Amino acid sequence: MPIELVLGLGLALLLNREFRGKYFAQAAILFPWAIPTVINARIWAWMFNGQYGVINDLLIRVGLLQQPFPFLARPDTALYSMLFITIWKTSSFMALILLAGLQSIPDHLYEAARMDGASRVRQFWDITLPLLKPTLLVALIFRTLPAFQAFGLPFGLTGGGPASATTTLVLFDHQLTFTRLNFGEGAATATVITLVALAIAMVYVGTLYEPEVR
Repeated sequence: MPIELVLGLGLALLLNREFRGKYFAQAAILFPWAIPTVINARIWAWMFNGQYGVINDLLIRVGLLQQPFPFLARPDTALYSMLFITIWKTSSFMALILLAGLQSIPDHLYEAARMDGASRVRQFWDITLPLLKPTLLVALIFRTLPAFQAFGLPFGLTGGGPASATTTLVLFDHQLTFTRLNFGEGAATATVITLVALAIAMVYVGTLYEPEVR
């Protein structure tokens, strides 16, 4: 999530500038998010395949690998591969939310800051970031809750393996409830996941919520 937030903010800042094809670029970055999660998982499972995957082929062609590497078959690389896919898919969603917040900041504030000699870095820290806090709050909550609900990607990509390396909380709860048929522990696990997500959301609200910000 921190990487998604940083990348999303960087994309939002770029898309907030005026350039040719701006609106096409704004629509294009939504493409990764628009792909259904299970379909996205199957596409990347094919691309990361250790025998015929396109990623292995490209890395071998450019000389970074000598032979195919089983990205999804090794516990030490499967999780990082899944994290890469998650960041690729959701950074664009963060960017669109933050872009909406950036476009709500009045231009006259930046004009006044430029007249006072403020650099772009100073404008970002003194104007953009403080006024973007309500939008950051929404973006973080919108990503925290789905992060605790992550099921489709690990299920479709690796099934939680190898050796439970990509087993998320919800996937573990699903296995506990419907595979092991342990309904009591499954219900308790789901309750704990909900409470932890709620606690983190409350931390976000307590840290970023400023009712006086307009």
